[in-house]
Amino acid sequence: MTQEMARSNGRPSADTVAEFLAAGYQEKDILRIVLAISVKVLSNFSNHAFGTELDAKFAAYKV
Repeated sequence: MTQEMARSNGRPSADTVAEFLAAGYQEKDILRIVLAISVKVLSNFSNHAFGTELDAKFAAYKV
């Protein structure tokens, strides 16, 4: 669900949503995914815009 939300710009297929809900998740869980993606995008965009330096302790995880 998360991958499809990210790859489709927040437009998952009806089948994906149905499968997600059938697996026992609720609509509020879809909103939690939207929130997590939003926080990540906000962080990335802000850091890119302001040229934030990567903390040395996270350097090993840089992609």
